[in-house]
Amino acid sequence: MFRKLVSSLPFSPALVGQLGFYSRRLNKEQAARRLGLIFTVLAVIVQAVALIRPPEQTYAASPSNECSYNSALTKDDPNCKACPYNPTIWNKSSGCNANVTLAIDANNLSQSGRPADKGTANPGDRVQYNLHTTNIKQAGTAVAIQELISDLLEYSTVIDAGGGTVDQSAKTITWGTVKLSGNQTDTRSFVIQLNDTLAATPRAADNLHSYDCTLTSIYGNTLNIPLNCPMGKQIENTIERLPKVGVGANMLFSLLLVTIVTYLYIRSRQMNREINVIRREFNVG
Repeated sequence: MFRKLVSSLPFSPALVGQLGFYSRRLNKEQAARRLGLIFTVLAVIVQAVALIRPPEQTYAASPSNECSYNSALTKDDPNCKACPYNPTIWNKSSGCNANVTLAIDANNLSQSGRPADKGTANPGDRVQYNLHTTNIKQAGTAVAIQELISDLLEYSTVIDAGGGTVDQSAKTITWGTVKLSGNQTDTRSFVIQLNDTLAATPRAADNLHSYDCTLTSIYGNTLNIPLNCPMGKQIENTIERLPKVGVGANMLFSLLLVTIVTYLYIRSRQMNREINVIRREFNVG
């Protein structure tokens, strides 16, 4: 547009009026690009400060150094190992039994009882978990039924233990030892209710699955139920999915962005000055 107006001006002096309109448009573009340049520079400064002095990682979500399967052990103890048949319990627990298979499913009672992992749970929803323990042998066997609910308690409370015992310190529900005859399946259920306000606690550096806006339960299989968390947590989860790049790549991208924005600002400012000079010369002439 600038070149078209200037090249046609000697043949049509009336275009000086159009130059005035174009000058005002450039003034607006110049102001917008000036603001863009300011915000871009500020963003680069904040990023540089974050790279030079990164924030300290938080360990608030899992402050304990205890073993997840046995509170008498530390998490660095060589004996702190999960049962190969039930990853939620200690490998030396009485419930670690190769003769049984385990399975877990859940229904969202607040959403017409549909499978809870097929949709997003909302604050205040009630979710029923079902634990299935099957003896795959012909001979009878005894198994201790226990479920670790530490991840569930971050966003909910147990309102019906289904006859089990809730241990708040160990964050488990236990039903004791159950005797199963050959090929028999035992089913235990419990119900939780999500808090009316879901926590926006950031993920801990030592446990990325803690406060991840997902209810995770393991009983043979792993069951994940996504939650409708606050906006801050959704942004955090989105950032976690972005590709990881190094400091050099971040600084190179920032420098490129500042260069482009600066060029656009200087270009619009230069064109505006040239138009003002041309208008002044034609008006005086």
